[in-house]
Amino acid sequence: MEENKEMNRSEQSTTDMTSGEQTEKTTPKPPKGWQPEPQGTGQEPQGEGEKKENQKAISPYSAAAWRSNTEGVNIIDVKPVKEPFTADKHDSIFALLFLIMSYLLMRWGVLWYGDGMRMGVFTLIYACVILGYARGKGIAIRRESWFWLAMMLGCALGYCLWGCLSQGGYWIVQISFLLGTAVYWPMSLSGALFSERTDNWMPIDLIRGFFVMPFGNFGCGISALKQGASKIRQGRTILGILLGAIISIPILGIVLPQLMSADIGFQNLVERFFDNILHYLFNLLLYGIMAIPTACYLYGLIAGCFHRRNSGKKPQDYEKTISSLQILPMATVYTALSIICFVYLIFIGVQAGYLFSAFRRICPEGYSSYAEYARKGFFELCRVAAFNGAVLLAANVLSRKSCRETPVLRTFNTVLSLLTLLLLGTAWSKMILYVNVYGLSIRRFLPCWFMAFLTICFLMIIILQYKSFSIIRNIAAVGAVMFVVLCLINVDGVIARYNLSRFQKGSLPNFEISELYDYNLGGVAPALDLYLSTQDPQVKSETGWYLSRMLVTARFSNHSWLGTTAQSLYVESVLSPFEEEFKQYTPWKG
Repeated sequence: MEENKEMNRSEQSTTDMTSGEQTEKTTPKPPKGWQPEPQGTGQEPQGEGEKKENQKAISPYSAAAWRSNTEGVNIIDVKPVKEPFTADKHDSIFALLFLIMSYLLMRWGVLWYGDGMRMGVFTLIYACVILGYARGKGIAIRRESWFWLAMMLGCALGYCLWGCLSQGGYWIVQISFLLGTAVYWPMSLSGALFSERTDNWMPIDLIRGFFVMPFGNFGCGISALKQGASKIRQGRTILGILLGAIISIPILGIVLPQLMSADIGFQNLVERFFDNILHYLFNLLLYGIMAIPTACYLYGLIAGCFHRRNSGKKPQDYEKTISSLQILPMATVYTALSIICFVYLIFIGVQAGYLFSAFRRICPEGYSSYAEYARKGFFELCRVAAFNGAVLLAANVLSRKSCRETPVLRTFNTVLSLLTLLLLGTAWSKMILYVNVYGLSIRRFLPCWFMAFLTICFLMIIILQYKSFSIIRNIAAVGAVMFVVLCLINVDGVIARYNLSRFQKGSLPNFEISELYDYNLGGVAPALDLYLSTQDPQVKSETGWYLSRMLVTARFSNHSWLGTTAQSLYVESVLSPFEEEFKQYTPWKG
């Protein structure tokens, strides 16, 4: 009986296709080799309801889609439809403001010059525009976002006070931190973070902020401008004015040459006008073209944050990915960590006398100087400490059980962290010995700052084994505060004052006045004190020549407000009275 019903349905379908009565077919052509399944008894199999609820997206061209369609079930398209961006008046206004702000970013050269007032002023404009946008949209500003705003403005203030850390490529770290806070702060303000607060998802949030949301909403700025222009009542009038200006261009091209030939005064006036206007038009066109994609990027970030558009995957998706990485058996993890800890213990035991000589301020045998001993292995120990952090991260992510589930893994985490702290203490002692003998430099000061940060990180790892908290949140907060403090203090000035103070006391005999040039404008204040107090003609001559060069450098920085810093203004003000006196000094003789 069931077979007859199936044959009748097949014959009816064939008749419909041959007669042409059905003008629009909703059933796709079945794939080759497909056979209809036999009908059941009418009873739903056990668990069928659960399968429908957990039904996955299927391709509309697969055999499964054909069967689903023939059974009256809608086909789920694998590509969701992207909703158009709907802008209100605030979106249109701020899209225009972002375009103007992007033009200033390009025109002032904030990213490639990155020094002086230009960085601080632009960062302040950026903060005001985003705060105004949030207020216009009626979005409550989250309390945590004020911290990241303070970090961003603090880093930018360092540019206004002292400029960037120019030595050793550290300016890359400084500009990277500023860009990171500029992206992360709007996400924190709008609640676009995964947990609406800083937590262990922070690295993923930064990736979303730098790439997913800006490029996923890249065209929202242009769409907001178009929608805003279409609502302006005077839109046709503005269009008519622009059309009239365009029509007048060829007419002026015919009339102006004739008028210029008739009068030499008019000719000079027109030539001067076009010389100036062409220069400004070229700059406007060049930086305007560069500003358009920049504005699309910045507004795309804001659209992703405040409109929750194209913000990437959900936390559950990343949790599944991380869970899929937990593939290592605990025996494998324990074995690897045991071998690493054992090697470190042997290394410390064999090299105990050598490693801890710096604590006793003794240069071990086999080294000709303190400098050779201090430099030997210092950076290697720092790299090993940073690598141990990566090892702990990998061990806890890839293991099948977390440290909360197994005390053995907690023990290994604690032991490896303690061994790393011991190695960091050894590196600290070597650097302190090096500084006591040869003084400070930027390449000695900043590694000490980094070692202090690593020490705090490994102490947090030890505490994490016995107390639950978001370690990424705390490390990010501590690192941000430490870095902003580093930006706000005059690092070059601190180093120069320390070295010159010891030089005057006679405890740093190896110091040379020529090293002041490494500190740029930061060494002016202590150098001026030395110049006014010293009675040594050679020291006075070398210091006077250095100060005269710094006066020239400060005036060059101050020729435009964009490159001016508080330090350059101070240097010019205190050294200008000595300008005539400095002229007697040369780099060759006093």
